[in-house]
Amino acid sequence: MIRILYVCTGNTCRSPMAEYITQRLAREHNLSDQIIVSSAGVAALPGASMTPAAASALTRRGIDGAARHQAARASQDRVADIDLILTMSAAHKETLVARYPEAKDRIYTLLEYVSTLSHLTIDANGANGENDNVTRHSPGSDIADPFGGDDDLYELTAAQIETACRRLLEHLRVNLGKS
Repeated sequence: MIRILYVCTGNTCRSPMAEYITQRLAREHNLSDQIIVSSAGVAALPGASMTPAAASALTRRGIDGAARHQAARASQDRVADIDLILTMSAAHKETLVARYPEAKDRIYTLLEYVSTLSHLTIDANGANGENDNVTRHSPGSDIADPFGGDDDLYELTAAQIETACRRLLEHLRVNLGKS
């Protein structure tokens, strides 16, 4: 079992988009029983709804129910039980590392993490094995922030997230023995 937490600022667009896309991909890869996915925001207003444009981008991908999403805030309790914390930006990562230094080895940006998959393995218990040469931060490791943008920007963001999540799920499928 591996527990993944996606984190962005307010938990109303990018991280819940990643959560719902990952859940769908986990079902497609028959991994729903081995992957638990959630999302949170570093400055979330608990209970806030997903932005309508983010929900629409997910609906266009065949994902229903996202409009019922309720934002949650990243907290010590939430972070403590997570195997892999994937942020939407380097700033989110830095904030989480500063707040939860004990979790620093489990915190990556989503794009940073998937760019290093040839160097990383995840065992069936969710433990990370890391090569010393892995770069922990690289330029361009942020998922585009569509907040306040038009539907096209949300669509581009959803596509960027989906591409990264597909790579993540393919890696997990192989490493969790579902090849």
